[in-house]
Amino acid sequence: MANGKAKKAGKGKGHRDGNLQKTEKEYKLLTMEEQQARDTKYEMRLVELRAVRNFIDEAFMRVDELKEAEDLMEKWKTYLRCDGLPKPYIPPEVRLFFVKLRHFEGLNIEKTIDWQLSVDEGSILTQDIFSKNMTRKALVNELRPNFGDEYKEIIDLLLKIIKSIEYYTDDELKMVKARKSILEDVLQQKKAAYYEIDKFFDHYAYRILSSEDSYMDSVNANTAEYVYESENFCMHLWTLKNVPINFQFLEIPCIDACLHKLKIKIQLPLSILQENLTIRGIHLFFDPFSENAKSYRQDFKDIRDLTAVLSAGTPDIHDCLVQEHFMQVELQNQVRKRLMEKRAEYENKVVALAEQLENLKKSNASDNENKKKQPKLIKVPKEPPVITDDMFPDIWDDFLQLDNERYNNFIDFVYHPDSLRLEPDEINLKKYAILGGIYQLYFVKKPTHYNFDDFNMTWHENNGELQIIKNVIAEAVLPSLSNRGSLSRSSISLRRSLSRHNSLQPNSSFIDPPKYYETPSFVISMELPDYLCLWGEPLLCHFEDDLIGYVKETVSTPEQNLAPTPSAATDEQSKLFIKETASTGTSSIELAHTPRQSVSSISIRMRRSISNVFRPSLASLTSMSQQHGQPAQTRNFVEVEDFVLDLPLSIVQIRNIQRHCLPRIISSFKFPVELQDEAAEEQSGKPKGKGGILLRKRPSEEDVDDVKEFQYDGQNNPERMFPVFVSPETLHMEYRIRDENADPAVPTGTKFPTSFSQLVQTLDRIRSAYQTGFRRTLQVTDKKINANVYKTRRKIATTTRSVDSSATVLPLTGRLSAHIAVAKRKTSKGKTIRMSELDMAKARGQKEREKEHLRLEHETQALLMRKQLSAVQAANQAEEQEEKSELEDVKESLPGPEVEDKRKTFRYSHWTTKFIEKTKYDKTNHKITIWTDRLGTIGLAYKLYEHFPFKDWKVEPDLENEGEVVFTLETQYVKCVINISANGYRGYVAEPTKGFVRNRKIYLDIKEPVTDLKDLKGRFRERFLNIFSNHDARFYIENSYFSEKHLACELHIYSCIALHCLLLTFTRSNWNRLAQRRDIVLNFAHHREPPENMMQVRITPENATFVDVQELCSDDLNTFLLDYTLTWRNIGQYSDFHHLIMSTYLTAMDNRCKDPKLLVNVKNLLSEIRPLSYS
Repeated sequence: MANGKAKKAGKGKGHRDGNLQKTEKEYKLLTMEEQQARDTKYEMRLVELRAVRNFIDEAFMRVDELKEAEDLMEKWKTYLRCDGLPKPYIPPEVRLFFVKLRHFEGLNIEKTIDWQLSVDEGSILTQDIFSKNMTRKALVNELRPNFGDEYKEIIDLLLKIIKSIEYYTDDELKMVKARKSILEDVLQQKKAAYYEIDKFFDHYAYRILSSEDSYMDSVNANTAEYVYESENFCMHLWTLKNVPINFQFLEIPCIDACLHKLKIKIQLPLSILQENLTIRGIHLFFDPFSENAKSYRQDFKDIRDLTAVLSAGTPDIHDCLVQEHFMQVELQNQVRKRLMEKRAEYENKVVALAEQLENLKKSNASDNENKKKQPKLIKVPKEPPVITDDMFPDIWDDFLQLDNERYNNFIDFVYHPDSLRLEPDEINLKKYAILGGIYQLYFVKKPTHYNFDDFNMTWHENNGELQIIKNVIAEAVLPSLSNRGSLSRSSISLRRSLSRHNSLQPNSSFIDPPKYYETPSFVISMELPDYLCLWGEPLLCHFEDDLIGYVKETVSTPEQNLAPTPSAATDEQSKLFIKETASTGTSSIELAHTPRQSVSSISIRMRRSISNVFRPSLASLTSMSQQHGQPAQTRNFVEVEDFVLDLPLSIVQIRNIQRHCLPRIISSFKFPVELQDEAAEEQSGKPKGKGGILLRKRPSEEDVDDVKEFQYDGQNNPERMFPVFVSPETLHMEYRIRDENADPAVPTGTKFPTSFSQLVQTLDRIRSAYQTGFRRTLQVTDKKINANVYKTRRKIATTTRSVDSSATVLPLTGRLSAHIAVAKRKTSKGKTIRMSELDMAKARGQKEREKEHLRLEHETQALLMRKQLSAVQAANQAEEQEEKSELEDVKESLPGPEVEDKRKTFRYSHWTTKFIEKTKYDKTNHKITIWTDRLGTIGLAYKLYEHFPFKDWKVEPDLENEGEVVFTLETQYVKCVINISANGYRGYVAEPTKGFVRNRKIYLDIKEPVTDLKDLKGRFRERFLNIFSNHDARFYIENSYFSEKHLACELHIYSCIALHCLLLTFTRSNWNRLAQRRDIVLNFAHHREPPENMMQVRITPENATFVDVQELCSDDLNTFLLDYTLTWRNIGQYSDFHHLIMSTYLTAMDNRCKDPKLLVNVKNLLSEIRPLSYS
């Protein structure tokens, strides 16, 4: 098959729930007693599983305690060491460390003095025996500064920071304690560290190139180079000297750049040759690029919803069996309901047929003479069984088929290579791994430098930053073959005459003519290390970043949305409603079958491991949310205990207030004390009365309560119109302090808060009031309102009201009050003014004329405004009619809105082979040559699962070293021997041999124990010896077939092996890869017994038995049918592998592995390699 699993094992029958087939399956009916007996047996098995589970949990808890103590000791060592490295979980410290590195680099640059100032070539032209040799050759090793050591130290420190960040993000227990913003910042600092490394490489190269004569070594008359090699990188600078070269008259139209430190030769075509051509080559022994490629991580968009109902990903056998039980209950209820419906349908058809026959008899008796066509009788199906209330169908075969289909559909939907949406030229990092380091080959611009008689000059551009010239494309500009010979012959004499030295030909200063000079492309020859040329063939590729792609989003019409969309993981025929259990705490779960009830219940334990292995880690979710701009799918609630605010607060309580209350407070918010102070200032600022200073009235208790309230109505500071605030953290409190005298009818948070929970609720209420307060400002009608028309109407209405009010006659009381007010104002200065009646009459006449003039003016303006308003309304109506007609025309011209395609852009990076024109691989000489049209970041991709599947494996105690276990694994090409102890892992990888060989080839030798399993995996992968699998390995294993096993059952077997690893020997069975997913076959025996005494066992999630296996004949070549025959050793019924071992060896419990570290190391190594599935 395509996924490397070219077989099907077993002979399961049945169909998925709800899928009615032509041939209906007959179910065996179980009585209530039989079903209860099955439930009791199932429950007893769950209880017996606690034996191994308790030992494993105690060992992991003990190891966690020891790890915490080691972490604490490591913190003290770091404190005493004073190495200056920042803590990875404090991003500001990491950023400060970057600033310090840049600062000290700047100080080193300022202190650097050109060492050539001390060179005196004439110092040896003396007869003084005490004179010092000051020539360049003598001072080059003494005075020339070594920039490589300085930058090596800087890059090593940055790599240590990256490693500490990786270890921090791999620890889920530490990650869940941090806030999401801190997690995003931590992951961002990892990218920033890689960016700093890139910038330091640029500074390093620029300092060398800006002083070519001082720091670069001359290769010949035309080229110079600089090399440096360290543990983590290797740099080689190659450049053409600042000498005149006429490239058009070269005998061979190309030049070879030999980067011998990188073991690379680059043939440069004529199209890119120019003066001062410079290449910077860096060989990185770490990979900062692959994790940014789009095929590195799976898109976990919908994986959480899919894993919620998938029991196959549960690592704990107890919890997995509980979920499977509920799955069987639901399936049994559905099948039972369907059978009862069929029985009712059958009975209805029988009654209808009887009525039809009775009517037919009557019609035949009355119409004997008239021969009419007989009506078609109702066809009665086969009689289904009668289902009573105490009968249940046996759906075990259906459950097995359904569980297998759901698992395969999930894996295909989530991990299939097609889900990555890769182009044919893109490298799938799920299938390949970039090995042997990464080569960065770029053209750079060298600062122009000139030497004069008394001084020299260097032109610095781009503020002293190195300019990297990317995407230099080689083009075909070569002359024809017929003209090239005459051109080269005629140019020899010309070049000799132009040369300064008549005895030296310009072309002889280069290296020997290259072999592939006819091609217009770059020809890159690499010398590979030995371990990369043993198995497989490399695939060379370029890395491209900062690319923009798009995906089409199809928006269907409502009619199309009604049609079901086929999906492998969400198929309606394979959906089951499974009761989801709690992830923490203990909850009672009843094994119940409707309508009956189970007699007892079991509980799900506190799980140490994650609920589902297919769920992505928190670091992956945070990284995906940064790339897609979406929040992570899983976030934990912050657990906080409530406390009273009036009592003295502890440091933790003060930190909780600072962490959770300050982000909820608006910047313009006024506290109750501020409102009280404003009220006091306003009261004290009032004008004084005639009697002098008035004492302020003491506020009552009710007034004090009103002032002390946290309220939104009394806020008067300016605030933004559209309040957009950062979302605060979500709090979770097991209990909340409540006031016994509080009125339950009063909304929460309206009174003065007395507890921490009430304070948070009050601040959230005020925050929500701010967020919804802008709506009152923007409450306008939905119709389009022209701003000019609206202002005109308001102005007309205001003018009309003012005219009408001025024309009205004041009543008597109004006139008297007005005259009194005028009189008071006139007499306020102590003067008396008398007016005659004639003057008063003139004044009244003048006022009436002014009023009449204003009224006429306002009427004229109002008439003009009405005309303008009518014209504007008519224009608006005409525009609306035109828009409607245009929209109707457009709708008629467009096709029906069936499907609408939208393009969604995104940024991505990838490894690609589209720039590789040709490849030639010489496995014998360990060389590879590629033809490409550009340089850049180049890597070698090797198959990740080249050593899969495994041929054989064995776990046995080490007879030479007591307390250690030897795990032997034989792959397609090598034999791995790993010694497991409490201190870690050590061992070697060698070529597989039969018998003893004196000097056999060793591919990897680990002499010192490695405590970290991640470090061990990295060492194997770097040497092209990957033996560790991922969840999607089934799609990329191509060498042979295998059988991927039931995950929870397989991990439980590894726990049993780790528990008895010091007493027994466990080996592979040849029948295991032919067995079904839920069948695991292996051999075991006492470690002192001969191999002939090995016992073969079959282990399923339900039981464990001693068996003899035979293969049955099958019509299908891709299907293997195995027959399991029970042997005489099956004295009783064994719930798991541990109880089977206990029945065979009575002293197994006393001789079990009691070292928690050794037990955990064995269990973790087997769980990572999974030899039962991939051998």
